[in-house]
Amino acid sequence: MPDLNDQTIASYRKHFNTYVERTEQTVSGDFQQWIDEFLDKLPPHGSIFEIGSASGRDARYITGKGFSVFCTDVIPQALEQLAKEGFDTAPYDFRDEPKNEWKAKFDGFFANAVLLHASQTEFEKAISYIIAVLKAGGICAFSVKSGQGKEISTAKLDAPRFFKYHSRKTLEDTLKKYPLSMITVSDTRPANGCMLFSPNLKPSRPPEKAMTPTSATPNSVYIPAVDNRSDQRHPGAAYPPRPSFYQPPFPHSRPALHIGPEQMPLRDRSPCRSCAHRGRHHTQERFLPKINRET
Repeated sequence: MPDLNDQTIASYRKHFNTYVERTEQTVSGDFQQWIDEFLDKLPPHGSIFEIGSASGRDARYITGKGFSVFCTDVIPQALEQLAKEGFDTAPYDFRDEPKNEWKAKFDGFFANAVLLHASQTEFEKAISYIIAVLKAGGICAFSVKSGQGKEISTAKLDAPRFFKYHSRKTLEDTLKKYPLSMITVSDTRPANGCMLFSPNLKPSRPPEKAMTPTSATPNSVYIPAVDNRSDQRHPGAAYPPRPSFYQPPFPHSRPALHIGPEQMPLRDRSPCRSCAHRGRHHTQERFLPKINRET
């Protein structure tokens, strides 16, 4: 008897164009909301390992959100088309152990309607492989069919495909065997969408969003915020009111003093205390009492 997974792969390869034609090519509704929830939990511009990329519908949507997707599949036609679109691609079967260069490299893992073709044994093995490709604190999201038992169906492709169904309880019981924390298991028929937080290390904190001031106030100073992880500068962020002894960060720009009615300004061309240079850009302005001014 042929292996059920091999039989399913053969059906996809032979009828790939039919699969694309009969599959919705837009991301919308509950499915879009599920993907967005997954992406919100990843660091900005994070990297995602996807299996079963197929026509690239999900990969295009995710890259449109600013993330990078590494696309894998067992269908040569799919990989060829994805490579033409500029995606990084590689052949990969979820039954195989990931390559060493893929391990602990990705912020996220995504598999929509792929692991539903795995038997229970292969499904559990695939979960361990998911953990292998994720960084500490990575997030994985995958969907499987909701129900009981298993079957071979010719629906959609007019060719045999193997399906294993999962109930919410059996899915949760299986996932408890692994060092994963469940974020959500959504039971939206006909599929279960599962989102997991992987291995036991705390994830790196994503950079805080920089605040762009709408208007400057006398008691606030705006300087560029710095992302300590990438050292890339972001738009200015507002800081607390400066103390009375505050001096600006530039040595040649001293704050003006407030003078009363009995005081008059007298420009002093003495050397700058900060750099001891003379010249137009290296002078300081002092305000002296009127009584000390020469008449």
